[in-house]
Amino acid sequence: MKVTGWLHDVVGYPKAVVVEPMNITKIRSQLLLLALVAGSHALVAQNLLVNGSFENPSVPLPPFVVFLDPGSTFMPGWSVIGSGDVHLYATTAAQDGRQTLDLSGGTGTTAHGNAGIAQTFATVPGQSYELSFYHGSLAQTVSGPVFSVTINGQTYNFGETAGSVANPDWKRATIPFTASSVFSSLSFNNTTGFDSNDNVLDNISVTSVPEPAEWALLVGSCFVGITLSLHSRRR
Repeated sequence: MKVTGWLHDVVGYPKAVVVEPMNITKIRSQLLLLALVAGSHALVAQNLLVNGSFENPSVPLPPFVVFLDPGSTFMPGWSVIGSGDVHLYATTAAQDGRQTLDLSGGTGTTAHGNAGIAQTFATVPGQSYELSFYHGSLAQTVSGPVFSVTINGQTYNFGETAGSVANPDWKRATIPFTASSVFSSLSFNNTTGFDSNDNVLDNISVTSVPEPAEWALLVGSCFVGITLSLHSRRR
C-alpha cells in the first residue's frame, strides 16, 4: 500500500511525496512515542507534598507503633491537629513502603478520637492540581463517613473499605482543585470520634495538571518530528 501526500520544499513549491510501507511503520512509531510521552507526565510529575507515604522517620521495630499528639511535628512535613492522637505504624500491608497512618489513633476514648494531620505547600494561583491518596480500613465499625479531607478550603467525606489488618483493601481517591493562593493547605481528620481503626492513609500526593497549551506544545512537537522524518525520507 502507498500513501500519497504533499510537502513544501524550502522555496515553498509543493512536492509530491509517496510514503512507502516502511514510512507507515515509522509514522506508527512516532504516534506510539507521542502516546508514551503524553502518558509519562503522571509518572514524572513532582509530588508537592513532603513525606506523603509517612516513611520518615522510621518507626522502631519493635514496638512498631508511635502515637502522636496534637501539635506534634514528629513526621516531617505533617502537623498533628485536632483533639486526639494519630497512630503511625509499620506494617507489611502498607500501600507504599512499610509505614502508614491511622487517623483514629489508639486512645480508644471518645474524648480523644478527633485528631488529624495537616500540611501546607507552595502552589501557583490559577494552576490546576490533583490530590491523590489511598485509604483503607483495619475493621468495619461505622456505616457513614469515617474521615474528611479538606483541600483548598473544600471538604470531602469518605467511608470505610472492606479491609482488615492483613489487607486494608486500599482504595485510591483523587480530588482536582485549582489553587487560589501561593500556598495551599491540606488536612485529613478522623470523624468517627473514637479509636475506630477504619481510616488509615498512605501514599498521598499533590501534582500539577498540564494546561491545554502545554499539551498542545507536546503534541505539536511530536507531529513536527513525523513531518521531518517524512521529508528526510523523500530526500
